Amino acid sequence: MKTKRTIDEIKNRIPSDIRHRAVFKVKKYLQDEYEVELGEFEVEEVLDIFCDAFGKMFYNQGVDDAKTFLVNRFIE
Repeated sequence: MKTKRTIDEIKNRIPSDIRHRAVFKVKKYLQDEYEVELGEFEVEEVLDIFCDAFGKMFYNQGVDDAKTFLVNRFIE
């Protein structure tokens, strides 16, 4: 399954400090807004679900935005 492997590769490329900050922010948000307390492991699972669900879309949008920027830059 090529898509799954690619998403796993993208998740593994996220620097650990950024991943830890994301875990902290999600954990704090869930506690503050919904009074739900999850451990780091569970929050990482939630982040993995979001990466699986939206990672490809965000990546493709970034590529499209870069392409549009470069095309406009070369036209000028």
